[in-house]
Amino acid sequence: MSFRSEFIRLFNEMIGQSKKISELPAGSFTTSTLFEAVENGVNIKLTGAQISGGPAGVTIGSIEVDTSGDITLDFEGNAIVYFTGDASFAGAKNVTLDNETASNEFYFEFEITNVAAVLTFPNDFFMADVRWDSGAKTWTPLDTGVYRAHAFKNFASAWRLEISQAPYV
Repeated sequence: MSFRSEFIRLFNEMIGQSKKISELPAGSFTTSTLFEAVENGVNIKLTGAQISGGPAGVTIGSIEVDTSGDITLDFEGNAIVYFTGDASFAGAKNVTLDNETASNEFYFEFEITNVAAVLTFPNDFFMADVRWDSGAKTWTPLDTGVYRAHAFKNFASAWRLEISQAPYV
């Protein structure tokens, strides 16, 4: 089951606290953990087992990414990961994936300080966006600021990528 919500709220029944996915520590979930999500404007509830696609355990991670050089999104075997860039950057970067065999979705929040910060993705990425060069597999920003990328893997193992239309301000 593909889980494509901008935010995931973890409901801790003991303290009644909800959190964004970016606040959730990796490896701290069970298959019975209850999540609530908003998908297509409808609130839905899912267990950890439903999100991970089976009873093997929840595989959701929140991982900080080194953006000082080229960017490697290391899934660490997780199915769904929320990546956050550790610093803003101004230059072009190559984006690669690592340990993504069991993965099917990711979010990546990053900040750019120069429109020369073109991102080059692997050949199995596809995007429907005027900022995307489908031949070179590059995304070119039109403005500086914080962006959020979201990608999911389809049944043909191709990644469908979306990047926010404008930076978050």
